[in-house]
Amino acid sequence: MLYALVHYPAVELGPINRLRSKGLHQSWDEYLFLLLNKGEGDVIRLHDEIYTGLLSEYRDELRPFIPHVTLGAFSAKSEEYAQALKEAEELMLNYEYMLDKLHLIKINDERSQIVWSKEFLIT
Repeated sequence: MLYALVHYPAVELGPINRLRSKGLHQSWDEYLFLLLNKGEGDVIRLHDEIYTGLLSEYRDELRPFIPHVTLGAFSAKSEEYAQALKEAEELMLNYEYMLDKLHLIKINDERSQIVWSKEFLIT
């Protein structure tokens, strides 16, 4: 099982309110990311706060965190990734948006189904 979060640390979400996209990126583990060029410092701060204390052992120190919005996972599905990337590029996803919710999810080993989810409202 892949775990996004195993407990809920006291993390201040309020300051993250405006994000702006800047492009697309394929992660090392076959995810398609929408990258950020505005608000990325706030997202990095949130990431760093989440992976402290009990979660510090899950932090990947070998790969720097890339502030992003995940658009999809394509492990062992290179044709699907190429198609999704093409379609996302055609959409020219370059806009500013407000972050009002954060979803933490747990997915199965095949990365094909969400088995648990928790929504946090950002006020």
